[in-house]
Amino acid sequence: TGGEKSLTNQKLSMIELNLLLEYKSRIEVQVYKEQKDFDFVWNMYIELLEYVELSCCNEFVKVKIYPKIVFYMYDSVKSYLEMEQIQQKEVYLKEMWKKVNHAISMLRNQEKTYYLIELLDSKIYLMEKLESYFRKIGRYNQQAWNALKQKTKDWKETLKSLYEESIRKKIY
Repeated sequence: TGGEKSLTNQKLSMIELNLLLEYKSRIEVQVYKEQKDFDFVWNMYIELLEYVELSCCNEFVKVKIYPKIVFYMYDSVKSYLEMEQIQQKEVYLKEMWKKVNHAISMLRNQEKTYYLIELLDSKIYLMEKLESYFRKIGRYNQQAWNALKQKTKDWKETLKSLYEESIRKKIY
């Protein structure tokens, strides 16, 4: 929005960064979605992710916010990526793929599960969208691709089962 400062020189606490994410994702993204300004929405999330990677804190703290930003980003831009008229759609899909995989790696490295099921769902969706692109450029191995997709689906289902089991144990 007009008059908004860049995050580059800001020192934000984890709480402030989370509030900023919630504000931007709920208010500004909705306004700009109505105006169909994909680049604004995309760049807003890129700025938040870059801030976390470059200016933020240690890995223990980063893992609490980075996956959340990636999931919110995916959730916001997914409808745009469904549109055929987006120029360089594959570029955005590949970048989103990288962000989702990086967030999953961060979670695995820190042994956390924040937004992991949602990110695995995102990864499966992106795999389906990118499959034809990788075929087109000759970097597609159907057996390996299908194995990765199945492994991701199995991982997601295992996590969901564990989560549901832990909920049942807490209730009873």
